[in-house]
Amino acid sequence: MEYAGGFLGGDASFVKFRGEVGYYHPIWRFFVGHLKLGAGYVFDGPGGDLPVYERFFLGGLDSIRGYKYGDVSPRDPETDERIGGEYMGFVQSEVIFPILKEMGLNGVVFLDMGNVWGKDTDEGFDITDLRKSAGAGIRWLSPMGPLRVEWGYNFDRHPGDDKSNWEFRMGGNF
Repeated sequence: MEYAGGFLGGDASFVKFRGEVGYYHPIWRFFVGHLKLGAGYVFDGPGGDLPVYERFFLGGLDSIRGYKYGDVSPRDPETDERIGGEYMGFVQSEVIFPILKEMGLNGVVFLDMGNVWGKDTDEGFDITDLRKSAGAGIRWLSPMGPLRVEWGYNFDRHPGDDKSNWEFRMGGNF
């Protein structure tokens, strides 16, 4: 939970709830399933406005792979710019398997889905309106730290979205 404004002062005022949970489960032999769920809600606080940069934007390795970060977002009907939303939800499902176990090299195949909804946009909140992507990647526990290279294909493209996207990360999340 985040709180800004009100008795704390400042130009921005909002309350933000965000949660994520992940679960790993052995499937068969060396194959491991991983399911990650995320959801969030943000609203204006007393005496201030919710800034655009505090709204939700999805895409990228941590939410819906195959979309660039920020590509999953409501758009302003007049300017067609991505403006973020007050509600978000996503599911990442993947199977991780060893390629070269001795080197710490693993493969992954995935299916992700989710969306961001805004209360002031034409789209509104519709849980059945999900953006979906599937893909594959390689993860290596290298001597320099973890490396990830993953590619995702988008099933539900909107105008301006890429057909697919490559993502790369070196190191872990903090």
